[in-house]
Amino acid sequence: MKWKPLFAVLLGLLMVGVTAESTAALTTKNLDNIPNMQELPRITIRNGHVIVGGYSFPIDGKMAVLDSKGPSKYEVPINLVPWYVVGRSITLQIQNEYLSTGTIDEEKINRLVQILEVITGKKFSSKDSRALKDLIIQDIKKEANLIRYEKWLKTQEVSESTAATSSSSWLPTIYQPFVDIKGDPGVLHGGEDPYGPFEGDNGIVKVYWYIHMTQVGPIFEITIVYKDEDDPIWELDKSYDAYRWMHYGRIEDMETFYYYAWYNKADFPSIYSTDEFFDNPFHGPHGDKYGESYKAIYVSTWNHAMSAQVDSNPNLKKKVWKPGSYPTKEGTREDAENDY
Repeated sequence: MKWKPLFAVLLGLLMVGVTAESTAALTTKNLDNIPNMQELPRITIRNGHVIVGGYSFPIDGKMAVLDSKGPSKYEVPINLVPWYVVGRSITLQIQNEYLSTGTIDEEKINRLVQILEVITGKKFSSKDSRALKDLIIQDIKKEANLIRYEKWLKTQEVSESTAATSSSSWLPTIYQPFVDIKGDPGVLHGGEDPYGPFEGDNGIVKVYWYIHMTQVGPIFEITIVYKDEDDPIWELDKSYDAYRWMHYGRIEDMETFYYYAWYNKADFPSIYSTDEFFDNPFHGPHGDKYGESYKAIYVSTWNHAMSAQVDSNPNLKKKVWKPGSYPTKEGTREDAENDY
């Protein structure tokens, strides 16, 4: 990709005038720098909202509010909204293609990363670009595993969860590193952090629980909603936030696991980790794990991979979230997605 022409496109977009009750064309031939993109969707401003490609977002000053349902308000400059909309379209294409074919189009991944470079105004190093691509691919695969699991689970249900059969007594105690909540000015593990400051403010917002009554017994579903998640590489964190909005339409992070009562085992699909440090930005794919217990859950990594009974960061102080100390709601991950 030729960075200078693409950066010029960004500067050109920032200079486009947009007024109430007007439509501004954000098309440009220079989009040839991003494969298969010939023009951006148009911006329309109407009744205090910016409308792009079928999406409508409220305006707050000079910013478009892309996510305001949860505690993590996410807003961006109005002139960048078309890039977010195009990026969301590409992300959902990648997800749907992987669900149907089991393959990931590397060219679409490259295109998505180029869009993230435009949004942040930064050219990634080859190392950071590869790290971001790996995160996106891991995320696509994890989401696909959850979608497939939820579809299977619905075929096994014989009755719905009810208050009579529900209980919060089996909710876990969650150990979350304080640095994930309080942030860090640039020091982790007692030494200088080469990746820059860590934003933090990623505490637990709510824990959703649901009991699926299946043909073989109850399956307990637990979804932990975090306010956000932050990449330890300061330069990549903004890009990762933008990508997560493109994928999920939100900034809050959600992680889900399941407990099989008759086996006394918990299943952590694509989110289990016992041997990775919290602040390692280049961790590998997280695994699936049937743990023998789930009552003590440790947050292992910055993107909230979990382990049962194993603390891979013993030197980091923890916030101990005991049942009763975090808000709860009866509902599935789908319910959490609807709420946020």
